[in-house]
Amino acid sequence: MEMIKIKFKKIFLYILIIFVSFLVITAFYFNRYKFSGVNTIKYKMISIEHETDINEIALKFSDNTTRSKFISEVEKINNMDSLEYIPGNSVLIVPILEYE
Repeated sequence: MEMIKIKFKKIFLYILIIFVSFLVITAFYFNRYKFSGVNTIKYKMISIEHETDINEIALKFSDNTTRSKFISEVEKINNMDSLEYIPGNSVLIVPILEYE
């Protein structure tokens, strides 16, 4: 009986270690931009005259490695849910990103 308790405790401990390890890895993955050395150094206001795709703006102000961070920052700063197309005659605040 005592041997079964010890085995159960070991199995529970291993499962707990695997679960916590999974949570830690997941947390690092979802916060990888905080560890990548990419920082926002300033913000810039731009005016959009015609309906524009967000990827066109991302090409002008970011590179391939910072494009997803750029788009998420623009969505957050401008309080927009979806930025697939930006309507014409609008003002947009965009971040200027820099590597450390």
